[in-house]
Amino acid sequence: HVDQQALIRQAAVARNERRIAPDGQNLIPVLHTLYAEDREFKRSVDSAMRAAFGKEFEELVFPPAADQRIQLRLRWRSLKTAQSAADLSDGTIRFLLLLAIFLSPKPGDLIAVDEPEVGLHPKMFPIVAEFAAEASRRTQVVVTTHSPQFLDAFSNNVPTTSVMEWLDGETRLSVVDAEELQRWLREYTLGALFRSGELEGMV
Repeated sequence: HVDQQALIRQAAVARNERRIAPDGQNLIPVLHTLYAEDREFKRSVDSAMRAAFGKEFEELVFPPAADQRIQLRLRWRSLKTAQSAADLSDGTIRFLLLLAIFLSPKPGDLIAVDEPEVGLHPKMFPIVAEFAAEASRRTQVVVTTHSPQFLDAFSNNVPTTSVMEWLDGETRLSVVDAEELQRWLREYTLGALFRSGELEGMV
């Protein structure tokens, strides 16, 4: 949940956390810990934010709040004061959440994200796809999507592709033949194959 009342937007207790919880609501402590202590994490987050928002983005800051809590704020070149998490768009919060998940230096045994493209601007898709592919070198990553545009974002890192179908009252998961998929990808994008229904014909 990223609505205005969600914990993900509110000041949080300043504690050492390095992995996003399943509900995502501990985003601020995780960002605070890793952004301050892990140079590679900070570099990657800053790079991703500038890829999405251009030179307008400067950095994340975590000013103190009451009761040993910290806030999340974003510094923008054109704004005199940093923008609080409460005022960020849903898409920006979701984007930061996905970055924190995929850039985790010590992820769990499995990262599973349902429809990561929801609420994001399409220009963010290639950034998310790149970091999802990078995370798959450290752990197993499973992403589900109904978006041809998001599938096209994996043009340089074609993932193992599976098709889910509802047949005879049950969900069936079938892996697309990798060699056949590579032949099709010489002429079409993964998103185009999804739109045309050709992916289902490869299983």
